[in-house]
Amino acid sequence: MTKKEVTHLIRNRRVFALTLFMPLLLMTIVGLAFTGEVKHITTVIVNKDGGPLSQTFVDALKVSDTLRIRYYAEDEPQAEALVRDGLAKVVILIPSTFEDDLKSSRGIVYV
Repeated sequence: MTKKEVTHLIRNRRVFALTLFMPLLLMTIVGLAFTGEVKHITTVIVNKDGGPLSQTFVDALKVSDTLRIRYYAEDEPQAEALVRDGLAKVVILIPSTFEDDLKSSRGIVYV
């Protein structure tokens, strides 16, 4: 990409976030589609960032048939309690540095 294209991409935060996360989301969905019927996994979101990019990411997750976002937790212990009590199967933790990491290309994804 040229510098001009990258500049335009970064200015539009929604497009920037979707450019980063949609391939990951699609790979996950396609991977699960070919390994069996895994749908509607009850999920807890811990959004420590709270910024517009993290909300865009959560919105992208909501449209997935694979995940069923049922709970929003304030912190990790609350999310872990939901999993321990059998109310949820997956926790997605969005760190407080999410937006800054994306803007500086330091974003790390752990699976």
